[in-house]
Amino acid sequence: MATLKEQSSVNRERQKVAYLALAVICGLILYEGYNWLVLHKPSVMGIGYNFVLLGLWLWRCMFTYSYTLEEGKLIAERQGVGRTKIVKVDLTTAFCFNPEYKSSIFRRTKVNRFQHRYSSLDGNRQRLLVYRHGSQLRGLLFKSSEKFSDQLIKQLPKDCLMGNI
Repeated sequence: MATLKEQSSVNRERQKVAYLALAVICGLILYEGYNWLVLHKPSVMGIGYNFVLLGLWLWRCMFTYSYTLEEGKLIAERQGVGRTKIVKVDLTTAFCFNPEYKSSIFRRTKVNRFQHRYSSLDGNRQRLLVYRHGSQLRGLLFKSSEKFSDQLIKQLPKDCLMGNI
């Protein structure tokens, strides 16, 4: 079977919302700077919140993701800000796959740990692949197209649970 590769896309409306959020964060930073430098009333908590908000924005918007579906393997790679991280999932260890993510699956399946591997700017639907890692269940959250999802379903084991669990 041929290798299928997909890159995360950017939805224009989501990009506008992200830039609006960045403008609000910059406005908050300017406000705290004004209070500190002009009024001499520094707010450590306000400055701290600004750095937290900026870090969250970077985490959710500055990374791109690529997904590779090889024979029996799903590889999710994150690139951005000079860093790369790769997650490889052996599809023979897949427990279940939900083509549409619902948060209740974590309570029902007792997933110990999950990894986000998607950009908030991507307009595709969020998917969930739960797999076994040793004796634990882990979840991989990612966004992909219908074509990629269909090819992934074809490679999953027959006893893998499908749908909304």
